Amino acid sequence: MKNILKFLSVITLIPTTSLLVISCTTQTKETKKTKKPNTEVKKPKNQTPTFSPNKQTIDEIKNILEQQSEAFGSFHTFQDVVDQIKVYAQNQGIKDLDKLELLDKTLANKNLIPGDNKNNFKLKYFDIEIPFVLKTVLQDEVKTKYSPTNLDEITQIGYKKYETHIRLNIEKKTITKVPVTLPLKINSFYNAFQNLKTQNIINLDKWNTSNVTSFTNAFNNAKNFNTNISNWNTSKVTDMSGVFFDAEKFDQPIGKWNTSKVTDMSAMFFGAKNFNQDLNNWDVKNVKNMAHMFWDATKFNGKITNWDISNVASTNNMFADAESFNQDISKWDTSNVIDMYGMFARAKSFRQSLKKWNVRKVAKAQNFRKEIENNLIEEKMPLFNQDVLNHIDQK
Repeated sequence: MKNILKFLSVITLIPTTSLLVISCTTQTKETKKTKKPNTEVKKPKNQTPTFSPNKQTIDEIKNILEQQSEAFGSFHTFQDVVDQIKVYAQNQGIKDLDKLELLDKTLANKNLIPGDNKNNFKLKYFDIEIPFVLKTVLQDEVKTKYSPTNLDEITQIGYKKYETHIRLNIEKKTITKVPVTLPLKINSFYNAFQNLKTQNIINLDKWNTSNVTSFTNAFNNAKNFNTNISNWNTSKVTDMSGVFFDAEKFDQPIGKWNTSKVTDMSAMFFGAKNFNQDLNNWDVKNVKNMAHMFWDATKFNGKITNWDISNVASTNNMFADAESFNQDISKWDTSNVIDMYGMFARAKSFRQSLKKWNVRKVAKAQNFRKEIENNLIEEKMPLFNQDVLNHIDQK
């Protein structure tokens, strides 16, 4: 009986032991599989870090806005204002100006309202909002301002709207200094420095003139003017007529000016008695009028051999009284010139042969060689038609 009880006891214990063994084994495997929890915070992909400009930069922008609070006219749009402010900011070394913008973009193409404190809006620089109130906006005009300690120093450039042009307005003729930045909206220098008495104007050479289309009479009768403006961007200028008319002392190296869009150079150096620079690389293929261009430019003998004047219709008095001129221009294409009246009158140094010129269209050439008949002898003269020749030396 005892043996039977022992046997039953052993049988009863076997499953329990097996379960314990299986349980322990399973737990061990699970323990091995369990990893430590990952406490690292993953950064979202492609997330742009938030940047906020420092207080100094914001203060610099606010200072610019204060300085320019009366520098805009009714012809400006709100976007024009932002674009101009960006230029001033760039000059002060402020970066990331693509982040400076109108907070309310619906204002962009709207014109400013004339009056005092009527244009109240906000700019945004990154996530910072900057209020801007224009103190004064004039109708079609921005007033010139002068330094209180030097009335010959302009601190705010004046300009006015005339039909389709926005003209630079320099009223004072004794100015000696201008701001570094020319306002973007100005596209005409018509009569801008007429009758100027000054020889040198500080900062004038630094102007970005890339939006200017007209230089007409810009330095007309500016008898003492001789500031180096050789680096001006003239790529959009179409009219250079009379730019240096009677600018008697002007003689700066402007041979690198971009003249590719110019159509009118009439009287450009008329009376510019000291001018004598190499202009050989000028692109003049679109010029139609060169009448009076070097008339009375008594020292001029600059190289202009390579000029393409194939579209020029008038060379009327072009070198009249240009006493020093004697460049070889024998290969010029004069096929479209109609008027050569007085072209070399009293140009007493000129002795080049013009025999190969195409002058079939020339209808006027009276006084062509007035007072230099001994220099431009028959063998050197263009082959004018007989009717023109009959009047060539007409007094």
